[in-house]
Amino acid sequence: QHYFIQSNLRFLMKFLLLLLIGIGYTAVNGSSSALTAVRICQGDTTTLQCPDHQLIKIYRAKYGRFVSGRESCPHKSLKYLPSYNCISDVTPVIEANCDDREKCQVHATNRNLGDPCQGVYKHLDIKFYCEAMPATTSS
Repeated sequence: QHYFIQSNLRFLMKFLLLLLIGIGYTAVNGSSSALTAVRICQGDTTTLQCPDHQLIKIYRAKYGRFVSGRESCPHKSLKYLPSYNCISDVTPVIEANCDDREKCQVHATNRNLGDPCQGVYKHLDIKFYCEAMPATTSS
């Protein structure tokens, strides 16, 4: 129960921060930075990338099985299994790999992300946004 409260508090804090960043970004640049959602099936690799002069900021990353096999990342091992709801928050792992980079590769594997539901085929859901690079000063 304590972990659940901490997890929700962290989500709320990130949401508020993102909202404030979005408001500030809109005020300065006249547009807002939208979240991009990516789903990667277990065993697959993908590249997260932002436009030129922007950096990746991970909003949230979860690895596990939280939809049935027919809806997403179908796999023969799920054919006779019920729906699962075993999720692990892997945001810190993906942040360490991708935050403040223009692009990064993400591998959805148990080796990289742990195994929150053994024997069940999983998927990685990532939400991220792109933020303008900080201005550099020349000396």
